[in-house]
Amino acid sequence: MPRKKSADAETNNDVLDPESNINGTSEEVISDESQNENDFQNELSQQPVATGIKPKKESQKEPYRPFLLIADLGRSSCKSLAYFEGQEIAVDKLTSCVVKLESSPGNDFGGFTLGLEHPHQTQVDEKGKPVKVKTEEHWVVGDRALAYSNATMMTSSSNAKVENFHILLMGVISAIPNLKDLSSGKSQKNRTLSIDLATLSIANASELKKQLKHCKYIIVGGIKYRLNFTNNTHSFVEGHGAAIKGKAQFSDRKTLFLCDLGAGTFQIAEFSILNQLPSKKSRDSYHGGGGIVSLKREVTKALSNGDSSEYLTQTQVAAILESSRWENENLQVFGFDGSDVSDKVAYAINQWLTESPAQFALEQLVTISRHSPIIFCGGGFEIPPVKGIIEKRILDSGGNKNNLIFPPNPGLIGITGVLDYLIPSEEISPESSNIVSLHPTNALAHNNQEKQNEIELAV
Repeated sequence: MPRKKSADAETNNDVLDPESNINGTSEEVISDESQNENDFQNELSQQPVATGIKPKKESQKEPYRPFLLIADLGRSSCKSLAYFEGQEIAVDKLTSCVVKLESSPGNDFGGFTLGLEHPHQTQVDEKGKPVKVKTEEHWVVGDRALAYSNATMMTSSSNAKVENFHILLMGVISAIPNLKDLSSGKSQKNRTLSIDLATLSIANASELKKQLKHCKYIIVGGIKYRLNFTNNTHSFVEGHGAAIKGKAQFSDRKTLFLCDLGAGTFQIAEFSILNQLPSKKSRDSYHGGGGIVSLKREVTKALSNGDSSEYLTQTQVAAILESSRWENENLQVFGFDGSDVSDKVAYAINQWLTESPAQFALEQLVTISRHSPIIFCGGGFEIPPVKGIIEKRILDSGGNKNNLIFPPNPGLIGITGVLDYLIPSEEISPESSNIVSLHPTNALAHNNQEKQNEIELAV
């Protein structure tokens, strides 16, 4: 989505030429008519100004400067990327955990105050319209939320992510580095964020639209940012980003498969890559219960089956898995006490691939790899031994190594793929894609948006 920088305001070129006569004489001939006009203006400037009449303030218009925000808000983590004026801005990954506070979160990372506006259920104004009720809520999103007793993980229930989707998104916005540089406004404490939003893996895009409609501003680091979500807002189905990346690598193919290992599911999907934007071709294989959450349970059981009675939290288990290494088909990982727990973790991973629904995904991947390329994505494949053991078991069962594609950053491939698609969007017709638009885009809406694209600020 290329950003066209606004043209600089026209400047007054009627300045003294540095090479002109130092006595102030000019070679330009001034007519009598022009001289009379100048004398008249001088007389006006010398007349007293009527008291009680304040001169009209001049105004300047600050250009509308939207930035692209691509957000993949999963049940286990929130991954995102910002793009502004030709530059990619990396945003720290946030754990999908939220907590509501009684007061401002202060300088907590992922913390913010959210200004909301909802119509009153019964009260109406003199025009018969519902009275607007304005409220403020204080939240923290990410690992810092775990410091509070009433934090909620998105893996705690099936509806947790849907109910808190807008809160997760606000947490991502608050975590953008140098957020003020992406905003508009003359005031240092009251700014405006204009956002082209692209989201991945949303089950109900219309529900997100309703939630964002009530979000009016966000306070981060003492600065109040008015939220302006533009009409250029899209929702991509799960797997689109990775399929876009795969299309570039297999341009001679008609289809490819995507294997996404997330928190709760081990998903396999087939995509047609004949069009500019890949399209899902067949029914998805959702192996629910075969995700990383079930793997963590197996690791917890394996590590607790010993002399130590120390209980490991899910966060601690995740840290152990993320610190593990896979070299020369050997696993190496250490516990918090420094002991070698490689054999226990290897046993847990193999148990997970044998006793959970992940076994069905593994069997399917062996068959698919014999005839079609597979792109492996999702946070699960960022764990070195998970990637290594799954690849080894597929090959040992007769899979084709040339069709197994493990990208360098499997957890981020979704958002980087969407960025690749959106940057050249001027050459793509939206009607030819299966992107779900969150906002109507017609001529009237476009014209109305253009009128809102500039913010008038008093000098």
